[in-house]
Order: sequence, then C-alpha cells, then structure tokens
Amino acid sequence: MDQLDNHPEEEPGLNFEQAVAVQIAKEREAKRRQQQRKTDAEEMRARKEPTDSLKLVGLTSAVQEWARALLGLPRQSSTRSSPNISAAVLLARHLPDEPTPEEVEQWANYSDTRTKYLDFNIQQKMDEHFKNNPSANESVKHQMRIMVSKEAVLIVFRDEAKEKKLVSTEGGSDKLVRQKLTEREKTALKAIRKKLCEKRAAAVEPYFCHFTGPLKVLLNSQEVHSETEMDPDKPGKFRKVKLNWRTPQLDELIKLADDAAPKRESTKKQKDRLKEFFQSRGGYSPNVPDPEDQLPPKTLPRCLIKPEILTEGIDEITIDSLELSDTTVDLKSAIDILKTKLGKSNSMAFSSS
Repeated sequence: MDQLDNHPEEEPGLNFEQAVAVQIAKEREAKRRQQQRKTDAEEMRARKEPTDSLKLVGLTSAVQEWARALLGLPRQSSTRSSPNISAAVLLARHLPDEPTPEEVEQWANYSDTRTKYLDFNIQQKMDEHFKNNPSANESVKHQMRIMVSKEAVLIVFRDEAKEKKLVSTEGGSDKLVRQKLTEREKTALKAIRKKLCEKRAAAVEPYFCHFTGPLKVLLNSQEVHSETEMDPDKPGKFRKVKLNWRTPQLDELIKLADDAAPKRESTKKQKDRLKEFFQSRGGYSPNVPDPEDQLPPKTLPRCLIKPEILTEGIDEITIDSLELSDTTVDLKSAIDILKTKLGKSNSMAFSSS
C-alpha cells in the first residue's frame, strides 16, 4: 500500500526518544510559520479592494441552446422576429425546468476542473516541445497548440478507460480512491493521524511521566499510530489501516489511550466531539498491506514489533536500515496503570449516576 505519510527525514545518530523530540520541535516550528503566513495573507487581503464574485452570465441560455441542439431544433437567433411563436414558448414545450443554482454551480465547478486539467496537460506538452526552441514564432506555436490540445483530450479519455478497467479488478476501487485523492484530502488524512497522536499522547502523559526511555515518548511518534483512508465502498466515509507490525500489547495500550483521551477533555461537548472523532474513522480495512510498505519507525525498540514481521515479512537489509534498538519497554506496567485509572474513573462515574 502506498503510504500517504512516508518516514520523515531522520537525523543521523539519534535514538528513538531524541528523534521524536526533533519531530515535535519541527512540527511546532512549521505550525508557527503556517500561522505567520496566514497572518500575512490576511493583512495582504485587507489591503486589496474587494472584487465581485464570478457571475455565470448567460449560462442558462447556453444550457438551453445545448438542449435545443439535442432535440434537433434550430438555434435560437438573437434577432428573432417571428410573430408565430416565441423561443421561450417553444423551449417550454420540449425542455425540463431550468437547472437549479446548485446544479449550475456543480456543472461550472466540473467544467472548471476539467478545463484546468486540460490546460495543465497542454501547457506541459507545449513546454516540452519548445524546450529547445523557445524563439519559435506565433504561427508555429498556434499549430503546435492545436495538435497538443487534441492529444490532451485523447489522454483524458484514455485515463478514464484505464480507471474503468482498474475498478473492474480485485482491489481496484481502493487503488483508484488513493489515486484520486486531492492534495487537500491528503492533507486532511495526515491531519487525522496528527490529531490521533496529540490526543493519545496527552491522555497518557500524566501517568507515564515517571517512566524513562522510549515509553515516555512512545505515543508522541506519529508513525506509531495507524493511518486513515477513504472507504471506496462508502463515499465520504473513512476506515482505519491497521499497522500489522505492532504487537498485541502495543495495540492494547493504544486502545486504552483512546478510551482515556475523551475523559481528559474539560467539557461534555469536547468529550462528545472527541468520541465522534474516534468513531468517524470507522472499522479496519480488510486489505492487509505488504510489510515492506508499512515499516515501523527508525530506531524503534524491537520488542514493540511482532517477531514474525522481522523474521518473515521484512528482509534483513531493510531491518538493518531501520537501526532498531534492543531497549526493553515495560508495556505491561503502562497498560496496568491505564486500566487502573480507567477503572477508578468508571467506578466513580457509576456511583455518581
């Protein structure tokens, strides 16, 4: 499976705890820069004069003319003077109601997206053709643009045919969904993983502060948390991608962190929202990713990884590149602490109800 978030750049010579600390520092700096860019953009926008929103003038007429052509009716003249029947009456007899504003907007958005896609491909081909001849005259460029435009349209239809063929194969829907993810959707899926990391780590931090070594920062590493993907069988819904390298104990620890996270929120509204967030990820995907496509974080302790993954799933060269440590992690004690804390919380809630 192609992962949305590959391994981040590792600083050489760092152990797992140090690598996580560097990752957190980089995220904080990126967040600060993002906020600064947002502030600068708002200030720039405030200086500019407001512009009118795009008006789809004449779109209704264009749709009606297109419908006339489908029905074999003559094109409506802008200077029609026939006293027998008006174009509006004639169209009313043969055409459905005018499109709603929502339908018009959807059509315009689709048209705009397709046009931008074609323009991008055309410009890319033009740049390739005139890479070694930038001084070509306008006539040559015009003829080349015509030829390249035809090629771009053919490419679009070929791509659609490939997509239909891909969907007809086993697992094809999943692959197509991943291919079609926009940059905004990819960013949103990464943000889900980041939020999981932050909420789970914050939930266990007060109880793990006395631990030393990897366990203290284990849940602060985003790569320890499973990814979320779009469900091809349920448009607009998510599903989880199980990290098969995690041991059952690590899975149990993360499940307990999920249970504890909403209880750490200050208000009922916040608790409910966080519960909905966890539930919105849906169930696990039935697909089992190849171990080579789902590697554990670098320098992670071996005891947190299933033995069969290291002996059968991943080759020795890849294992060596991960620089896994032999540090012992006391997951059992951490699990017992969370179970105890959740048990006390549950009994208090029961006695007060």
